[in-house]
Amino acid sequence: MVLVSVIVPVYNAEKHLRNCIESLLAQTLQSCEFLFINDGSTDSSQDIIEDFQKTDNRIILINQQNKGVSAARNSGLQIAKGDYIGFVDADDTVLPDYFQTLLEIAQKGNVAIVISRYRIHQNGKSTVSNTIFPENKVLYSDFIQKEIIPHFIQTENLNAIWNKLFKRELIQKSNIVFPIGVALGEDGWFNIHAFQKAAAVYFSDYTGYNYFEIEGSATKDFKTKPYFERILEEYQYNYSAFENAGLSAQTIAKFKAEKCINKTVSLLHEYAKLGFKQAYGKVKTIIDNPIFQRILSDNYNSITAQKSRYEKFILRAIRNKWVSLLFIAMAYSRFKNK
Repeated sequence: MVLVSVIVPVYNAEKHLRNCIESLLAQTLQSCEFLFINDGSTDSSQDIIEDFQKTDNRIILINQQNKGVSAARNSGLQIAKGDYIGFVDADDTVLPDYFQTLLEIAQKGNVAIVISRYRIHQNGKSTVSNTIFPENKVLYSDFIQKEIIPHFIQTENLNAIWNKLFKRELIQKSNIVFPIGVALGEDGWFNIHAFQKAAAVYFSDYTGYNYFEIEGSATKDFKTKPYFERILEEYQYNYSAFENAGLSAQTIAKFKAEKCINKTVSLLHEYAKLGFKQAYGKVKTIIDNPIFQRILSDNYNSITAQKSRYEKFILRAIRNKWVSLLFIAMAYSRFKNK
């Protein structure tokens, strides 16, 4: 009997993969299966997994042509046998009691999703994530629909898939899968559908997942990834299925706009770090975009009302297409915050 299936998508992860596997094999919960989906790696990732496979039959390796992380995770979902399903990224690690802790919470509270805190490792420093939702108590459907679902539409800070344990029955009955063809934000789309169908969830203050910020990873490759196009695509998502008594179409439209504007401003900050010459074209393309300018104009008063003086200036500079002033302001902000 398998209690927890752990799905690990792998693509050219040889540098960190051994640490990840060792942390999984050290789990105090023995009734696990570890599903490694090798998504067309061209490095030694497959060899590393096969070496570990010789010593532990809980490791299952699936090799497939490169199709992307969503397809890899979907392949894992198709063969998972556990009562619950967890996800781990190939460059991250978990503490020995991670899955046992989450499983015990799920079983004791009879909840469909357990969410843990996680430790973020970046540039030699580490911080622990936090949440705005009540911790260490069962949250039922009414709270999920009124508070958590809107949060997914408005922000992305709950999107991570790997700090959650899902009841497999929930995923199977609702046919929840990761969207194919979505380069960024696929985790959030999976999560919002899972949370919508969940009768109860549980946010724990336990911290057992180690997330490592890797230079050049898929989520941080600002130089080559079409981030702005993805932001606009996300803005076009149809969230009408999530409307309820406390979440009107007008409110959804407002949340979508806020998310689009905030993510675009964050992206402009990342581009500005590249330097004026290297990033000028990217920044100008964004602030000249007529769709984004319309979104900003329609929501300018409401979104600036909750911003700091610096943030208001940035939005004003974007609206007026002051490219040079934008770079100067962002450079000054980085210098001031060093």
